[in-house]
Amino acid sequence: MRIFLTAIVVVGVVVGGDFFLLRDSGLFRDGKFKGFSGRNVNEIVYPTRGVVVEWGGNSRTAFIHHEEIEGFMKEMTMLLEVLDTNELAGINLGDQIDFDLVLSEAKGTHIRGLKPTGRHYPERIRDSSDSLAARMAGSELKPGDAVPDFTLTRTDGTRLSPADLKGRVWAVTFMFTRCPVPEYCPLMSQRFSEVSAILTKQSDIETDWQLLSITMDPEFDTAEKLAEYAAMRDADPERWIFLTGPEEQVRALGDSLGLYFSTSEFPIEHNLRTAVFDAEGRLVKVFAGNQWDAEDLVTAMIGTR
Repeated sequence: MRIFLTAIVVVGVVVGGDFFLLRDSGLFRDGKFKGFSGRNVNEIVYPTRGVVVEWGGNSRTAFIHHEEIEGFMKEMTMLLEVLDTNELAGINLGDQIDFDLVLSEAKGTHIRGLKPTGRHYPERIRDSSDSLAARMAGSELKPGDAVPDFTLTRTDGTRLSPADLKGRVWAVTFMFTRCPVPEYCPLMSQRFSEVSAILTKQSDIETDWQLLSITMDPEFDTAEKLAEYAAMRDADPERWIFLTGPEEQVRALGDSLGLYFSTSEFPIEHNLRTAVFDAEGRLVKVFAGNQWDAEDLVTAMIGTR
């Protein structure tokens, strides 16, 4: 295996989820994965190897810098989960391990079959001053702080800034259409679809809410690309707006919420941030990672009224 590069991706906690991206790509039909042989299977397995660089926030997770997984994703660091905590027994920070990355219909994305290779890379261990977990949790804005100014472009080519949202409670998340991991960007879009469905049925907030999905890949995700993506999800353009624009404008909002992303290589290295703002543009709550559901977001939005 080649020497690991220094590129880092910080992502939300890996939990169970559906395979929205695979379904859209045609690899998922009738509740089953289609293998290359054409047989129905319940999971896709990618054998790979990596180095354990930091422990996660519980006994089942670790940040692992893995090599390139051909046909799926580039070399990067991810927060990965085991289903059986015994899998991590005897493994130390800095250890190189062989393992399987599993995309499971029933159990979500996880890793299994962890086997130390005997190689150890103490220089790869992340210390507390450069903690990936700390990056995942941070946000500069605090509840009650005003949203920073930004100007982005809708799928119809018109511009949007915070002034256009005044008088509406709104939620924002960040994604990109080429995101390869089901529990990340595709899950954020699925959650917003669920939120939209719930709020549409709430007659008392019928006219004063908005959802924003902002791309972290504006060079690829043009207004036209986002329009296609939105159409695939039956997004109501009056309620759920997809936005693109100069990277500095995406960062104007994202940085303040603790969003981290790097566009130097593909796939984009990123964490996850979703936030709720009140009708005056003041922050209500930031959701880090993907450990939230549609009801959590709806509760935060309704609670501002």
